[in-house]
Parts: sequence; C-alpha cells; structure tokens
Amino acid sequence: MVIGEAVLSAFMQALFDKVIAAAIGELKFPQDIAEELQKLSSSLSTIQAHVEDAEARQLKDRAARSWLAKLKDVAYEMDDLLDEYAAETLQSELEGSSRSRHLSKVRSSFCCLWLNNCFSNHKIVQQIRKIEEKIDRLVKERQLIGPDMSSTMDREEIKERPKTSSLIDGSSVFGREEDKENIVKMLLTPNNSNHANVSVLPIVGMGGLGKTTLTQLVYNDPRVKEYFQLRVWLCVSENFDEMKLTKETIESVASGFSSVTTNMNLLQEDLSKKLEGKRFLLVLDDVWNEDPEKWDRYRCALVSGSNGSRIVVTTRNKNVGKLMGGMTPYFLKQLSENDCWNLFRSYAFADGDSSLHPHLEIIGKEIVKKLKGLPLAL
Repeated sequence: MVIGEAVLSAFMQALFDKVIAAAIGELKFPQDIAEELQKLSSSLSTIQAHVEDAEARQLKDRAARSWLAKLKDVAYEMDDLLDEYAAETLQSELEGSSRSRHLSKVRSSFCCLWLNNCFSNHKIVQQIRKIEEKIDRLVKERQLIGPDMSSTMDREEIKERPKTSSLIDGSSVFGREEDKENIVKMLLTPNNSNHANVSVLPIVGMGGLGKTTLTQLVYNDPRVKEYFQLRVWLCVSENFDEMKLTKETIESVASGFSSVTTNMNLLQEDLSKKLEGKRFLLVLDDVWNEDPEKWDRYRCALVSGSNGSRIVVTTRNKNVGKLMGGMTPYFLKQLSENDCWNLFRSYAFADGDSSLHPHLEIIGKEIVKKLKGLPLAL
C-alpha cells in the first residue's frame, strides 16, 4: 500500500517542509544544491494550492484523479532523492572519520574525492531541475483541467468537512504525550501580560497530522477541567461566520439558550456578560479564516473573561495563527516511525499483537515508512 491521493495534500506539505529544511542547511547541502532546493520549494508552494481541490474532485473527475497520480509519482521521486542524499552524506561522514585516522591516505585520494563530489553535486542539481520541470508541467496541466472547484461548482456539491467534537478515545492515540504535556503546561501557566486576560494559543500543522486529536486530549485532561470554570469546543472549518460562532458559544455556556435574533450587538453583549469574571477555555477547531476583521468582531465579546482564560486554535495555516495572535504558536510535527508502527498495529492486528504474523510485520513496516509520520494516512 502507498499513500492514496486522498491524503496527498498532507504528504505534499510534509515534503515541502522537508525541502525547506534541506534548503536552509539541515541536511548540509552545498550552496548550489541549496539554491536549487529553494526554487523547488517555490514550485511546491504553487502546486500545493491546487492539491486539495483536486482531491475533492477526484471521485467524479477522472482528469483530476490522473493529475493527482502523476503528482504523487513526482513527490515520491523528490522524497527518494532527499533520502538518498542524506544516506550518502552519512556514509561519507563515516568514511571521512575513518580516513582521518590515516592522513596520508586522505592526501593521496583527496583529488579523486573532490572530483567525485563535484560530479555528484552536478548530478543532484540536474535531478532537482528535472523535478522542477515536471512540477511546472503539472501546474500548467492543472490549469487546462479547469479552474478550482470552488469557482465552478455549486457550494452544495462541495464535500463538507466532518464536524469534530471534544470526545475522544485516548487508548488509540500514540506518540503525543509530550505534545500534550507541553500544551497543558502552556495553558495552565499564569499570564504575565498586564493588558490581556484572554490569550490565544495557535496549534499549527499540516492536515492529517493529528491537531484535533491532540487538542481533544488536552481538553479532557483532568488538570484542564479543574483549572477552567468553563470549557467550550467549536468546530469552525472554512466558513468563519461570526454571528453563528457567537450563538454557538452562548449555547455552550448557557444551557437552554435559544435565539432567532440577527442583532450581532445583542448577541455579543449577552456572551460578554456570560463570560465576565469566568476563566474559560475555548477551542476553535480547524480554522481557515485569514480576515482580521471577522476575527476581531467575534473576539471582542470574549475579552471579558477572567485572567488566565485561553483560546486554542487549530489550523493548517501559520498565517492564521499569526493573525489570531497571542501566545507563540505550537508547531506540531510528524509522528516518529515507531509511534506510527504502534498506531498501525493497533488497527491491523487483534489486540495490537503482530508477533504471530512475522511476514505481515515486514509488510506493515514498509507501509508505515510510506506514511511519513501522518496518522490520518491510516
């Protein structure tokens, strides 16, 4: 099994992050390769904007499905190239360490090694450029397929994102204990600011990484329940409707509330009074809004909360985190391969025990490698 087109957007984001890390020197690329990687990151950023739309269209659109398959092949090609270079670099470092104990041997072979490195670097640059060309062709092909679905289809036909809630079965979660502890600590640490009772903590990460799951764990932690007088969970998704969110917030803090009013001022005054003097935790899950005016209109009713109140925002977009401001964003990383394997075993084998099926273990671990630390890919 390989990563399906349905979660290609998450894999592409992981690849984009990997290319950026390589370009800024985490994999110790020479300057000419690093410069080419920076160009590639720009191409990846451009094509990423089309991936989710194509994913939404693929069930009914053969052209979109074919385009995603081509993009997946190119993405794997780039990922393999980065992995191969990292492995070669490690091998060279190990060989270099061994040769350092035999200086005369190093001197005699220095010229040969230098030439090999030059040829190797040139080859990698050429490979990256070929991948860039393939991505550019896919961008042009995407434009021929047609404009984004959002501009050509009725909104009713767009598959709505599933709504989330605060409930979770923690027994099926792996590899997030440290993240959970870090966030709980951030939420319970007193606010040193003299001008803001309510602080915003953005949790930022690619789709499929487990931001919602992590936030559910935090929300239901006994320490969090004890610390906050009120807890509210709202699933926002793409449509950031200030009036709807205000009403849903009131409904969550006031049992039995019902109102048909469309007067935003009355709703906001009501919410402000209900939150006044209370330390609350508000989770806004899956936020996409980048309009500061919409956020400010909703937020103004929340500032009456008591000191220590927190708003946790989960989002794929770091710009959303910056917009909503407050605390330093918490950037969620991929799961380790070992945690992915434990998660995979819990789904694939009875009681999570794979020891009775060694041949399936081998296959399963190969599958896990392809997941690239993305829980949703399971």
